[in-house]
Amino acid sequence: MQFLYSLWGPNGVILLGALISALGAVWASNSQTKVNDTLQEKSTLILTQSDELKLKSDEIALKNSEILDKTTLLAEKSDEIAGLNRELLNYSTGGDSYPITQIIDLDNNTNSGLLAVHNSSEEYPLFNLRVRVYDWDSKVARTKENMFGDDKIFDSDMIPASSSHLEGNAKLGSNHIKNFTIQSSARNGQFVQTLKLRKVEGVWRSAIKVTKIDGQVLYEEVDEKYPLDKQGVVDWKSKL
Repeated sequence: MQFLYSLWGPNGVILLGALISALGAVWASNSQTKVNDTLQEKSTLILTQSDELKLKSDEIALKNSEILDKTTLLAEKSDEIAGLNRELLNYSTGGDSYPITQIIDLDNNTNSGLLAVHNSSEEYPLFNLRVRVYDWDSKVARTKENMFGDDKIFDSDMIPASSSHLEGNAKLGSNHIKNFTIQSSARNGQFVQTLKLRKVEGVWRSAIKVTKIDGQVLYEEVDEKYPLDKQGVVDWKSKL
């Protein structure tokens, strides 16, 4: 009884405070444990979701890589198809082919040979060719009724790659200098050729230049002994 009476005094207050502190510590400990458990659960959940996101990210990266590979393959196929279409177009139009007109088998005694048109391309045919040969020495006037004078005009439907079309005899007469302008048209464009012939020490020598209609030079060949001007080049416009 005396113990109980003592609780009503200062000792009781101290004891009560101690009990309250102990209960508070227990409650705080339990609360902290719950908070820690909750945080641990949240952390575990976040880690799990992070792993899942990483797996999804890896799957997406793999899909993107597959899409990129397929896109690259598609681009390669597209380029291949475009290349085939270009080849098909070249084979139907003549591609980069152009005509080279020459007088072959030219006899130095009779001054005559064969007029031949050669297809320059090693791959594509030359289609729907029309050739007009103008002799610079021609004396025939060009009129409305006779626009081409005595120019030689001939056609060829198709000259295979690296092949030639023969168009009969070509006679140069007694002159030792001959010049020709040769205009031609084909399915793939228009061309202009200058053919210059000089008889040097009894032998015919030639100089040939072929251009597109816009002046772009496609072919030029000059015999080693063909006479050059003072600058050491062929004067393509001179009659001499």
